[in-house]
Amino acid sequence: MPHRMRFFFTSPAPALATLPLPPGLALRNLAPPFALLCTGETPLAELELNTPGDGTFDAEIAEYLEKVALGSGDKALVTATLGSCTAILCAQVLFHGRSTDDVLNDLDPFWDALDAAHQGLIQADGQGFYQGADFVLNIGRITPPAPASSRPAP
Repeated sequence: MPHRMRFFFTSPAPALATLPLPPGLALRNLAPPFALLCTGETPLAELELNTPGDGTFDAEIAEYLEKVALGSGDKALVTATLGSCTAILCAQVLFHGRSTDDVLNDLDPFWDALDAAHQGLIQADGQGFYQGADFVLNIGRITPPAPASSRPAP
């Protein structure tokens, strides 16, 4: 099962090529809205930058608003962030046989740099939302309920 992390920007939406990269990290195969985040030659994550109106952005915002309603923590902060979001950077983490801790430790400086350069919140699948290093909303593995069927019950 893929592990994804996201940064929900409330500061002006960046371009992929202008993302802050700590020493040792680089973008490869830059083809907006996609890029590969690497340390040396080792890929760490596939990045996708979505902005309002591209279809994916709107679907993600709607999905996370539903999850926030079911979560526990600072719902007001996260709801406000989603409401004023200018872009979503989604990172599908690539493990390539490496341990989860090793890969996530290699990614930490990237998330720290994003958080230092931009306003917004970090989201991690299976956990929830972070403001910097502070955990602000637990959504765990919440799956919003399926929409009611328009088909009559048998």
